[in-house]
Amino acid sequence: MNIYNYDFYSSFNALYRGSNSSHSELVSVQLLQSFCLTVILYGLEVTEPQKSVLTMLNNLINRALYKILKYLIKTLFVISDSVLDCMT
Repeated sequence: MNIYNYDFYSSFNALYRGSNSSHSELVSVQLLQSFCLTVILYGLEVTEPQKSVLTMLNNLINRALYKILKYLIKTLFVISDSVLDCMT
């Protein structure tokens, strides 16, 4: 695990634990955008990162969003399955 992953996950996990008490995905996503993205995007403006680095950073963001929204995603799938069952 490189320094980007470690810094991102340490800031994300601290904010995620704190924002769980709000029971709002919107709060968690806003905190992710405000604090965690600055950790991984710091310095990208002055460098030309390789495609592999950009892919790694994209995967970090995707995993964090999935962790925040997994309950919402599961609920949407249950609702869509029940709607499809009613239609058949």
